[in-house]
Amino acid sequence: MVDGLRCASCVWLIEEVLRRDGVDARCSFGSGQLQLSWSEGTLEQHLNRVQALGYRVRPADASAAVDHDLLVRFGVACFLAANVMALHAALYLGWSDPIDLPLERLFRWLALGLATPAALWCAEPFHRRALFGLQRGLLHMDVPVSLAVGLLWGHGVWATFTGAEGWLDSVTMLVALLLGGRLLEQRGRNHAHDAAMALASRAPLQARLAESQEMVAAKELVPGQRIEVASGEEFPADGRVVYGVATVDRSLVTGESEPTPVQLGDEVVAGSILQGGHVVVEVDLAGDDTLLASMARQLRLAPDRPEVGDRFAPWFTAGTLVAAGVAGLLHGTVDAVAAVLVVACPCALALAGPLTTAAGLGAAARRGLLLSGAEALERLGRVERVVLDKTGTLTGGVPEVVSALDEPLRLAAGLERASTHPIARALRSEALKRGLALPIPSGVVEVVGEGLEGVVDGRRLRLRGGGDGEVVLHDGDTRHTLVLQDRLRPDSAAVVAGLHALGLETLVLSGDREGVARRIAEAAGVGGVQIGTPSEKAEVVRTTDCFVGDGLNDVLALQRAGVGLAMHRGAAPSVMAADGVVAHPSLRPVLAGVVAAREADRARRSSRRRAVVYNLVAVAAALAGFVNPLVAAVAMPLSSALVIAAAVGVEGRVARALHVRCA
Repeated sequence: MVDGLRCASCVWLIEEVLRRDGVDARCSFGSGQLQLSWSEGTLEQHLNRVQALGYRVRPADASAAVDHDLLVRFGVACFLAANVMALHAALYLGWSDPIDLPLERLFRWLALGLATPAALWCAEPFHRRALFGLQRGLLHMDVPVSLAVGLLWGHGVWATFTGAEGWLDSVTMLVALLLGGRLLEQRGRNHAHDAAMALASRAPLQARLAESQEMVAAKELVPGQRIEVASGEEFPADGRVVYGVATVDRSLVTGESEPTPVQLGDEVVAGSILQGGHVVVEVDLAGDDTLLASMARQLRLAPDRPEVGDRFAPWFTAGTLVAAGVAGLLHGTVDAVAAVLVVACPCALALAGPLTTAAGLGAAARRGLLLSGAEALERLGRVERVVLDKTGTLTGGVPEVVSALDEPLRLAAGLERASTHPIARALRSEALKRGLALPIPSGVVEVVGEGLEGVVDGRRLRLRGGGDGEVVLHDGDTRHTLVLQDRLRPDSAAVVAGLHALGLETLVLSGDREGVARRIAEAAGVGGVQIGTPSEKAEVVRTTDCFVGDGLNDVLALQRAGVGLAMHRGAAPSVMAADGVVAHPSLRPVLAGVVAAREADRARRSSRRRAVVYNLVAVAAALAGFVNPLVAAVAMPLSSALVIAAAVGVEGRVARALHVRCA
């Protein structure tokens, strides 16, 4: 971990200095983490180079540290600036009502004495990083800032000795405002990290085992264990309900404020609150593998690298120095040069990408879509069509009994009591929902490709597939037909309508029978249907498509698409091939992800436009002599504040847009 990342260019400076020493370095602007890979030298040597820049390094698992150094320097700078401004106010009043010359000289020397620690000690981080970069041939963004402070202070020293008008009040206020701006930027950078920590802390630390009632650490739970959750408690792990019914508040991970009823077979996630009822849950994922933990990681690592600042910083700094030289030639004053050096700062431009990306990824993650990074978010915002697999995507992927009499269902579920086949699970689940006691079978034999045979309640039964979603129970000469269907997800039609409202095309791409696929597509309101093998499906998918799938046969299409999204219970290869994971059994996160990506892109573009316009106008005004150093010091952090405000507003705009689309 690196403490003291005070603006976007800090990341660029650290990486560039280490790179020139043969170290492959990647510094995360969002989390403050620094990852190093090297073949020569030692870790201590490389970290010493980072510390020589004025940053503090510590182990990644150490507790977070407040940047006390920046806070102290800012506090001292504010104190000094206030006193120097007061002294200069007396000098300015002396223009209309002259004061005694000895008193005027005293005020000037007092002002110099107070301004000197502000210019040298409070602004020392700017000077140190600028000097360190110049020694290695790097034009860091702190170079113009350091030069402006030095020029104004040097001019103040000369003015104090000669009795001329100086800018000591401006230099102290400049340092205070610069440090305040860095604090503001740091707060914006830490927003995603704080949200991640708050999110992760919502998961309870302990869980109660169902059988023994023993309390154990939640992170020590393993898949297959059963835990008990009572009214008012939070779920400590992800899993499925195996006993009981309850009402659950899932707003933390889904964004939905309405409580959701859960019963046998329904999924629950860590951090959700059981508002009423009592359930036993079989653990699927625990500890760092839960959806909540994944969301926290995504938020924490979201605003990784300020890519614009990486490429732009040296050229921008060089241009700023040239413009400052031109200002000096035009006006012949130190304050004109200093104004250009201060007002021109690309921090807002460099912050636009990381902060809005963090906001977009966070908004998507809080609604159940975990994207792999900034690139996936940007591509998702540009998709033109959403292509949906049928089974397990538009539908639940699990057959459900839609028509069966109680007695045949009881017998069939009893015969399938020990089977793990999806049809067997569907029969047992429906029987338990109806309150039917399952009989114990004997002599059960599986006939490969046909079904089961066995004895239930002293009667020999046979269960055979009837085709097109039917199974037939043969009880002697009597035949009972049980109908099963893979049902459309409850929110599929609303999500598809929301995608259409965004101007996106939709298509069902399936390997199933065309009649079945068309029936599901029509029920969901999807615009078209296409049938094909896995390789044929991949050929249909375009680079401007978002493909959503879950099976092994979807891997090629997920890789081919501009953005591939895998359903959370999909096959492992499909999840690994995807750019993101839909983290709960719903298509709503797909719609939320598209909205979040578009809002983040809109905020990023507008922030960059404002930053470019600000720099062009501000530098032009400074060159024309309309901006003095004090005004420049106020304007520079305000430009960064606008970027932070735009990033913070992404969450609210996503919520409003989804409310309209899904109303």
